[in-house]
Amino acid sequence: MGTLRRASHFILRDGRPVQVRSATPSDARAVRTLMDASAAEAGTPILHVAGSSSLRSLRGELGDAALARDRLMLVAHVDGVLVGHLVLAGSTHPYARHVCELGIAVAADARGLGVGAALLDVALPWAARHPFSRVCASVFPHNERALRFLEAHGFTREGVRRERFWRVDRYFDEVLLSRPLTAAGRDVP
Repeated sequence: MGTLRRASHFILRDGRPVQVRSATPSDARAVRTLMDASAAEAGTPILHVAGSSSLRSLRGELGDAALARDRLMLVAHVDGVLVGHLVLAGSTHPYARHVCELGIAVAADARGLGVGAALLDVALPWAARHPFSRVCASVFPHNERALRFLEAHGFTREGVRRERFWRVDRYFDEVLLSRPLTAAGRDVP
């Protein structure tokens, strides 16, 4: 199932504790706020369109993820505030069931502290214990911080889709990245 048995705790670079746990429907408002804030940042760091998710549909997605075998949704809290969200979703294509897609967002004021790393430290072993052998992600090429983060965590660039998205009155390329997983739940060196 797409839930964790218990929350995980980490210490951030600034010394504060962060809790990573499975997302629940009660997190919908905070997740939507985080996603909308990220989407509204200058430079368009993520594909999400601010205001596009209703609380009702997001609550449904969060509830469905808990029951799904091929989907995991996590949240990270610091001082009681949701500062990170991660989604792993298995491919729906019958020949790509070994692949899951990664989506991750961290609040602007919490970036660089280890929130994203804590989310990955929980998510990647979960993915490897499930039927996945590969995690894929995509990032806008101008989101250099996200590219550096993913590469530092074992992802390699596999290609670029030119003019993949139309947003804010212009085209955006998409950088494709992936990393392998081992069946034992340990990261591949």
